[in-house]
Amino acid sequence: MAKKSKQGSSKTGFAGDVRAMTIAMLEDGDVTRFEMTVDKALGLARLRVVGTDGRVTTRELLGAGLDLPALPASGDAAADRTARNAAILACRAKGLTQAETARLLNVSQPLVSKVLRAAKN
Repeated sequence: MAKKSKQGSSKTGFAGDVRAMTIAMLEDGDVTRFEMTVDKALGLARLRVVGTDGRVTTRELLGAGLDLPALPASGDAAADRTARNAAILACRAKGLTQAETARLLNVSQPLVSKVLRAAKN
């Protein structure tokens, strides 16, 4: 099966990236079935692929609307935590679920929940 894609990069934007992903799945001999859901408002495409060996994988493609700055690794734990928390709040503002936010930022869902709860108070 094709490699996992996290960020769109083609010159045609999100729509072109979704088209390219669809064509790649249609042409991939190792794929027996795939399902794609696209949220145009969020700019998020989620692809569920079933391979000839029965393996199921999920891939995500992020459009420009979800591009977030890379989280810094400055060595200053407080600054890194502040940047991470700001990114979590930005994802919530864009309508992502806690699970989607956790996957996108490579953090745990309980951490996302904790940050969102703290922000409410």
